Amino acid sequence: MAQTVGDIIDRAKRILQERGEGIRWTDSELIGWLNEAYVAVAVERPDAHSTVGTINLSAGPRQELPAGGLRLMDVLASASGRAVRPTTQRMLATMRPTWQSETATTDPEFYVPDDRHPTTFWVYPPATEGASVEALYVTTPEQHATDTLAAIADSPISVSDRYATALLDFTLYRAFAKDAESPANLNRSQGHYQAFANAVSGKGRGDVLTSPTGGTDDAG
Repeated sequence: MAQTVGDIIDRAKRILQERGEGIRWTDSELIGWLNEAYVAVAVERPDAHSTVGTINLSAGPRQELPAGGLRLMDVLASASGRAVRPTTQRMLATMRPTWQSETATTDPEFYVPDDRHPTTFWVYPPATEGASVEALYVTTPEQHATDTLAAIADSPISVSDRYATALLDFTLYRAFAKDAESPANLNRSQGHYQAFANAVSGKGRGDVLTSPTGGTDDAG
């Protein structure tokens, strides 16, 4: 059976020994932390919420993912169907020092990802207005309204069910962090965050999955 928002929140409330709509930890807070958990999972495990779609390019070399994009994974092809290959800023700077000011085209040959600015990438030759590429990128999972649990309790969670336990641990990490002045709650908060991190295999794996070149230099 698919995991729902209500499943995650109810489990969190049982562990927190919270009742009704919440006294110390309200339903609204718990739903908000679940929304944060979705984004944390998507960032650490891009395979949890990626999409293939068309990105309309801006004029010039510097490009941005569409609204809601979290991290570029790969640029697949230009609008003409031509493959767009990954490269690095260092390689382009060595081979074509003036690459950012060269004649623009609708058919870029290369792209440069930037792990330090994961929503930004660069194309070579620079793009003309109206150019587009087909790309694979991580998107922000659907966020739930925090007004009332009853309205969304039966809604499926926004990432795969295999991350349900990780979502619960992240929500509890944020909940116990609310009372982190207590050593016991601080320890529980840290324990739940570690469980979350272990469940999603850590940030290093996420970076490897999302970096076509295994890391890149700043594109300027």
